[in-house]
Amino acid sequence: MYESESKSLIDSCIKKEELLKELKRWDDEVYFEYNSLFKKFKVSSTTEKGESLEALVKFILSKTKFFNVYGNIRTSTNEIDQLVIFKQEYKSYFEKDLKSHGFKIYQEDLGLDPDQGYFICECKNYNKAIDVTWVGKFYSLMKALNCKIGIIFSYYGLSGKKALKDACGLTRILNIKEGMYIIDFNIDDFTEINNKNNNFIDLVIAKKNALKFDTNYKSFFQSHPNEEIALRDWKKELC
Repeated sequence: MYESESKSLIDSCIKKEELLKELKRWDDEVYFEYNSLFKKFKVSSTTEKGESLEALVKFILSKTKFFNVYGNIRTSTNEIDQLVIFKQEYKSYFEKDLKSHGFKIYQEDLGLDPDQGYFICECKNYNKAIDVTWVGKFYSLMKALNCKIGIIFSYYGLSGKKALKDACGLTRILNIKEGMYIIDFNIDDFTEINNKNNNFIDLVIAKKNALKFDTNYKSFFQSHPNEEIALRDWKKELC
């Protein structure tokens, strides 16, 4: 009985990972379009870089199948560059239709907060790293919107490493004290997507984990060399 249940659990986990991998995958045509926008972003002048950054971000979000993207949303007191909301059709599919396959996909699997199906984004065209003052302003916007996840897109990223006076240090403190995730998405991450090393959702999840566990996000892409062999052998034993 135990072996049968274990085999079923492993099969369900494998099916879930395979489905997620396929849903997150871009085809060659999408990568070709992305590469064109990415190159333009890299070589554009300072005045043009803002528009090319917004175009690149809009493309990434719109080509990530699970989200509806709303740009330049005005509230009574603020303006949001991008409001990104989990598509209802995917929510229903993940939570109900997949039950017959023995597994479910949750919002957390897509980098979302378990209790919120949305996040906000801001594009900052600075000629240097984003400083702590601006991160504080972004935090205030998130707080006003009761939003747990926010992504700052820029070329140079956030300033500093872990010092409280720097932008990166403040994101860590806000995660500890407020449970908020302010994610830094910069040229290195755009390059990761362009080189087909990682996709947007996996990068966001890794960066959330890095904030939570106070480590480098790249740690979450380094699997143990025997991990796949062990899983394969375990499944074989139960068959």
